Amino acid sequence: MRHMTPKTSHKRHSSAGDWHPADVVAAVRKAGWSMRQASLAHGLTAGNLSKALRRSYPAAEERIAAIIGVKPHDIWPSRYHPDGTARKRGAYPNRKAPTGEPTRFDGGVNVSGGGNP
Repeated sequence: MRHMTPKTSHKRHSSAGDWHPADVVAAVRKAGWSMRQASLAHGLTAGNLSKALRRSYPAAEERIAAIIGVKPHDIWPSRYHPDGTARKRGAYPNRKAPTGEPTRFDGGVNVSGGGNP
């Protein structure tokens, strides 16, 4: 007879201190909205705000926080510095571009001061 082991979720859970996605959805519902209704009311596609539940999405985080009545860094502290400013986002937030090379973090503008913009 095989031993049965309990199934474990392979989904990544939120970082320590971040609200659980179900708690965010519950707070939005308590405010009188569904995630779909809130997305559409903000001129977004139906599932747009839900993306912030799974990954960093500053615009959606701000809208969700406003609906709930808190600051985004209260909901997702792992995505913000203690002073409330957003942490760098992206696949390689600590990567530095070679001197003079534009990066996606500076809007593609050459910030070295030399050469053509």
